[in-house]
Amino acid sequence: MPVEKGALASRSQRLLDLKPAPHFEAFMKGYMDQWSQDNPEGYVLIAVAENKLHSDAFAHRMQEALARPLPDWVMNYTMMTGDPRLQEVLAALLRHTFLKGFEVRARDLVISNGVTPLLDHLFFTLADAGEGVLIPAPYYPSFDMDLMAKDDVVPVPFYLVEDGDVTAQLAQAAAAAAEAGSPIRALLITNPNNPLGIVYSTATLKAMLEWSVKNGVHLVSDEIYALSVHGEATFVSMQRVAQGLVEEGALTQEGVDTHLHLLWGMSKDFGGSGLRLGVLHTRSASLKKVFGSISPFSQASNLLQYALTVVLSDLDWVDAWVAENQRQLALSYSAFSAALTEAGIPFTPATSAMFVWLDLRKWLPKQGWEGEAALWQRICDEARVVVTTGHSCHAAEPGYFRVCFAWVPAEALVVAATRLSAVLDGAADT
Repeated sequence: MPVEKGALASRSQRLLDLKPAPHFEAFMKGYMDQWSQDNPEGYVLIAVAENKLHSDAFAHRMQEALARPLPDWVMNYTMMTGDPRLQEVLAALLRHTFLKGFEVRARDLVISNGVTPLLDHLFFTLADAGEGVLIPAPYYPSFDMDLMAKDDVVPVPFYLVEDGDVTAQLAQAAAAAAEAGSPIRALLITNPNNPLGIVYSTATLKAMLEWSVKNGVHLVSDEIYALSVHGEATFVSMQRVAQGLVEEGALTQEGVDTHLHLLWGMSKDFGGSGLRLGVLHTRSASLKKVFGSISPFSQASNLLQYALTVVLSDLDWVDAWVAENQRQLALSYSAFSAALTEAGIPFTPATSAMFVWLDLRKWLPKQGWEGEAALWQRICDEARVVVTTGHSCHAAEPGYFRVCFAWVPAEALVVAATRLSAVLDGAADT
């Protein structure tokens, strides 16, 4: 779509050229006609990475906090990188949960109105236009928009084999990107993984971090699902891995502090995607100074920061919340995986987050991405189930689809599997 002459700056062209993933339009259509017990023919919407299984309990807790008299500071300016009271509460929460044993300091936390603006600010700061960011694929579809929309940074997917030589794979991917004109400035990972629903092994994380630091590459570890492990897996934060490598003498503290940056937020582990609260942990003095200048563009509201200060300071309640959320994720995953198995639909076994990675390659009506698009459209139209295409996630080959199983109740997941089976049986007959 060309920019009307004189209407917008030329840099707006790439924003106009960016196309949303196809499931967004389908989701909006289905949103007006959702499956429920009262609407059994409605669409089952399992394409959006939101956790609605237990969010009502968190909303109730927020309402209780906001029923209290508001302190005066809520109506005034506070620190643009986050109110110090909430920084202290979040530091304590992280020390208590997935960063247990690591010294999380409040001054190393930057609070924003979501992880998305933190990603935007990070890559505006860490990379220049045209430089590359390695991302193990398949990956979260919106990373493309996060990196390209304003920062004009190039996402570089590569297909990691954990059982192989991780260091060699990183070096090869970086060399290929540089040869293509996009020298690598950062490695961006999501752990637990979206869309695979797995956690990376400690050995893989060590190799990633050592390669990054030794090559002057920033490592951004998106750990927004850190508290959403629901199966037999152990999540290890990259920050804990870094601590171990420094203690072993494999890396220096200065090297880690300069190159490692961790992201987390309220959207996934606490089912609060509409709250808009993200956290960056970094010990890079220069990066923190930059965020002191850029944070006014994405400051979280004081009202939200106050409510979260009240709610999250109760660590006993946090423990109970996390346990119940993991229990409900496990129940939903169990119901869906059992239904898929009974229907003969293959998938990658998941242990974390809210995703199931379906393998529908044998049902493609034709080879290539056109075949995947055709099957996706049939699933939308005939099964009335909305999933995410593998193409949107940069899958290695056509035929994979992402399911976000925490958006609907378990009963709807069984309905989705039954409908998918019917459509796939029909596809096999054509």
